[in-house]
Amino acid sequence: MKGIIRKLKWKNLKLRGQMYLVYFLALIIPLSVIGTVLVYNAEKMFSSYYMEMLKTENTRVKNLLSQVTIQAYNISNEICLDRDQKSILSADYEAGVDFVKRVNTAGKIDDIVYNNTQISGIYIYTDNPTINNYKQYNKVTPDIESQDWYKRAMSETSAFWTEINGESLFAHKNNTICLVRRILLPDSEYRAVLIIRLGDAYIRSHVDSGLVDVMSLDEGGVVYSTYVDWYGQDMVVDIDYDDSYYNKSTITEIDDIMYYATLSTTNLHMTDSRLYICTMNGNCYYDIERVRNMLVFILTLAVLIPGIILIVFTQRFTNRVYLLRQEMHKASMKDYDMATKFPGHDELAEAFDDLKKMVDDIKYTQAKIYEAELNEKELRNNQQIMEYKMLASQINPHYLYNTLETIRMKSLTMGNKEVADCIKILGKTLQYVLKNTGTTSTTLGKEIEHMENYLTIQKMRFGNRINYNISVDETLDVESYYVLPLMLQPLVENAVVHGLENIESEGWIDIDIFKNNEEQLQITVKDSGLGMEPEELEKLKEKLNTPNLKLESSIGVYNISERIRLHYGESYGLRLESEYKKGTTVTLYLPIITARF
Repeated sequence: MKGIIRKLKWKNLKLRGQMYLVYFLALIIPLSVIGTVLVYNAEKMFSSYYMEMLKTENTRVKNLLSQVTIQAYNISNEICLDRDQKSILSADYEAGVDFVKRVNTAGKIDDIVYNNTQISGIYIYTDNPTINNYKQYNKVTPDIESQDWYKRAMSETSAFWTEINGESLFAHKNNTICLVRRILLPDSEYRAVLIIRLGDAYIRSHVDSGLVDVMSLDEGGVVYSTYVDWYGQDMVVDIDYDDSYYNKSTITEIDDIMYYATLSTTNLHMTDSRLYICTMNGNCYYDIERVRNMLVFILTLAVLIPGIILIVFTQRFTNRVYLLRQEMHKASMKDYDMATKFPGHDELAEAFDDLKKMVDDIKYTQAKIYEAELNEKELRNNQQIMEYKMLASQINPHYLYNTLETIRMKSLTMGNKEVADCIKILGKTLQYVLKNTGTTSTTLGKEIEHMENYLTIQKMRFGNRINYNISVDETLDVESYYVLPLMLQPLVENAVVHGLENIESEGWIDIDIFKNNEEQLQITVKDSGLGMEPEELEKLKEKLNTPNLKLESSIGVYNISERIRLHYGESYGLRLESEYKKGTTVTLYLPIITARF
């Protein structure tokens, strides 16, 4: 009922309303759906692209920091296990100059700092009272003893990474990534702690790629950032510290800027410390928003411009339609005082001209219409008579088949069984051709039977001149495989007509049907005829490989090749082999299909 109401409403709409409704249904709705899908997919695609880009950059930074921290740990091993260093820290010095001479003689730490640009400084703090603050060596003061990193170093023998406020040690305010490790002095009453500070400038020069990178150690604040103002603040994204390999990709807002961010965790070498690295891009969100706005703007133009054009066109078109309708209504009321001009030069103007002509000579036009109707009826009658005559003059194929059956029965009655058998096979051949003309598939078994009927007839005609053998793989169920009809017989006919043409006796045709190693149906037709010269064979192969070729002769093999190519595709087809005075082999490669197509 609702459908009928909608249909009536559509029919009751004026032409202008119909055009507006078509515009809405054909343009606005599809464009809205397409636009929504397009914008959504574009945002998703760009978002995925930016996230993958950030992940790649984050991985690069993580690998860089992993290498740097491993190098720093190896350097700490080299220092902490060095006997000279332990000797320097364990000795008692009578004067400060003795300590200075001893340090200058060793000089190993200076070389390490010089050769490793990723390290901005190495510091050793000891409670040996005879040591002066010189180069990398420093006395432990009460302020140092109160530091958390010092207390932890005294309570642990393993190394750890921590952030140390620069104002207390390094003459700058930023928190710094440092490796802290206690130097064991087993033969001394003194204690010493090693600090290896990573170079902020080195990290910045190797990490900087135009993106924003932020790092934090364990659960502490920011120890490195592209923006210096972020040092010491909380990490820019939330972190699940219980997850040892925490990774996260998200969008976060910082200082009214939307950042695409990806965070990963790296467990620092030979320590329990974790470094959290966050790579961000503050342009991604706005780039995507710009693309989205551009797409929305384009879609809006795609709707508005046709809409404006449609409104202008509809106004002009409907005014002309109304004028034409008004003049037609006047003519129907026998008011022939029509307008002298009609705007435009299209079909409506032509219709108006036709209307004027009709009004000028309406009686003459009616007479011509009646005359045309009579002529049309007479033409239809004549055409039907001709069709009946043509049908009557045609020989009914079924009548021909029935006639052959009658001749066969009379041959049997007269005792001529050979003629009867020949007619029977010929009738089967005719029936198979009639039945499969215009069809697209038949069973492999029926095709083999049709081919064998043809060979039987040829054997009757030529006797010992033609001999044949048909070999079918026992594993093939020929009634379950479907192939194109009327495909095998032309190949055998080609072997008989061309291959055995000059053979006087003992001519052979071998047909092998089996499933090859590539799970294809392979059919081979081989004759013992004269074969072909190499030049002739190449010419025939070239013809077979030329699509849509118009041949005046030898169309059987080409026709089969084209049918296979068009129906099954380029993976299947026909292969031709021939050797002069030894015969010709034609091989078909077909897919194995077990359902009618």
